[in-house]
Amino acid sequence: MKIRNILFPTDFSCCSEHAFDHAVRFAQEYGAQLHIFHLTVLLVDDPMNPAFHCRDTGKYEQQAREATDGAMVNLLRRHNLEGVEIKLVQRQGVSASSAILEYIEHGEVDLVVMGTHGHRGIAKAVLGSVAAKVVQLGSCPVMTLCEKRGAGHLPEVHRLVVPIDFSVPSERALALSGSIAERFGATIDLVHVIENYSLPAFYGPWPRAWEDLKILAMDELLELRDQQRELLPKTVEVEAHVLESRRASHGIVNFAKDRRADGIVIASEGLTGLPRVFIGGTAQRIISLASCPVLTVKAWAHHGV
Repeated sequence: MKIRNILFPTDFSCCSEHAFDHAVRFAQEYGAQLHIFHLTVLLVDDPMNPAFHCRDTGKYEQQAREATDGAMVNLLRRHNLEGVEIKLVQRQGVSASSAILEYIEHGEVDLVVMGTHGHRGIAKAVLGSVAAKVVQLGSCPVMTLCEKRGAGHLPEVHRLVVPIDFSVPSERALALSGSIAERFGATIDLVHVIENYSLPAFYGPWPRAWEDLKILAMDELLELRDQQRELLPKTVEVEAHVLESRRASHGIVNFAKDRRADGIVIASEGLTGLPRVFIGGTAQRIISLASCPVLTVKAWAHHGV
């Protein structure tokens, strides 16, 4: 995985500042340039409402730039940026997600790191609209993070959870996690979840069917691990796990929590894959529920990834 440019979109909320810790850490590890991006949203919510009218547009824009400059300076002061090349980017527009996506396409961005919700505050159980669109439509991997207490220090990466449904996209997620694990000296947990409400009756007696499925899934996981060994760094330890859960997303999130994982690496679509404009249902729920960072990998190639 080649990471030369990392994009960090921010609205200077607490959630985005937690994401900044990870953006800085990855920039240091990969020697990448960190693009700190802020969009000033123009007052166009309701053109018929006088509250949104500004007689002196130039003065308003100048004040917005000055406020952003001050917030940028404060953000940089609060963090150790040793060895990181910083590029500050300010834009004006009416849609944060559109501006971010346009910058991704024209800025040769290899990785986006952002919070799942910002000042407009969306409950943690719901994926923020801006983050959702960037994950859905962006052409590079996107790391999303929820707000977390105790942020403000650069994170380490010791353990990664990689959900596997044996689709090609999930194998790409495994290959990408191998690159990250090698950089950080991390262990990889391969996880396949059997959703225990959907077992068809033709499998036979219930207990025997579950045991047969578990054995089969574990064999497939081990075979996949061995097949990918030539692509995965030899120094990276890879463990395989088969879980039961009513929903794959809940099983994965709970497993990551129990293992104290430092991140989940998941494909944007899998065996139930939807077109590019949608996030797979499992991936979306994991992003919404996980307390650790979630790196969503596209099912198609991009740049050096």
